[in-house]
Amino acid sequence: MIYVRSVLFGLFVLVVSAIVIGLLNFVRRIIFYLIIRPPSGFEMSWDFSVLLEWPLLWILGFLIFAAGFYWKFRSLSN
Repeated sequence: MIYVRSVLFGLFVLVVSAIVIGLLNFVRRIIFYLIIRPPSGFEMSWDFSVLLEWPLLWILGFLIFAAGFYWKFRSLSN
């Protein structure tokens, strides 16, 4: 049961961190758009399929999950 709760907590931390990172990136793009006025016809878009090809993103996601798993596992083991 400790492992199941630890895995669920690791997934929860991964989802929450993805939401927070996404919101921070959104705010960064808005600030960039307000500071640097783009020329007319300029579009900002985000292709999510490109993000899945970055190995660094997979490694970061694994590290966030592992940190959440380890934290919960240690707290439940005591």
